[in-house]
Amino acid sequence: MPRRLAPLLLALALTACAADKAKPVATTPPPESAPVVAEVVPEAKFEPVSQAVIDAAVAAVTPDEPTTAPEPAIDDNPALLMDLDGPGLEALLGIPSFSRQETGARVWQYADTACILDIYLYNDGPNTPYRVTYFEVRGDAAERLCFRNLLLARLAS
Repeated sequence: MPRRLAPLLLALALTACAADKAKPVATTPPPESAPVVAEVVPEAKFEPVSQAVIDAAVAAVTPDEPTTAPEPAIDDNPALLMDLDGPGLEALLGIPSFSRQETGARVWQYADTACILDIYLYNDGPNTPYRVTYFEVRGDAAERLCFRNLLLARLAS
């Protein structure tokens, strides 16, 4: 029975649509609107701009880059330490952070955040000055980097 009902409902729906077309539909005319007037704008004239004006405009909107002082030119070869006496070593690296004296030898230590530089000074006899004959770097920094950092720290102080 439902199969017979579907075509019947479809026929009723189509008949209702056809009946609606036969009835006149009342419409109201659109309201009259004001006429559209286009405004004529004169063409803009551009004059050439000098490079100086362009550079000034760019400089006005570009933030200033921070200027950093160039790093001083230094010789960071740790071989410079060899054969220095105590006063020469102090002039180069300053007062050591640790020192100890042994028979015929002195050990001076300079510490940086990344390394420790141990410098060994020996003398050749009772009336000879102590001189650097050996040094050793301990820590994360390479030998040259450690020496450079210690020199820069000395220059900054």
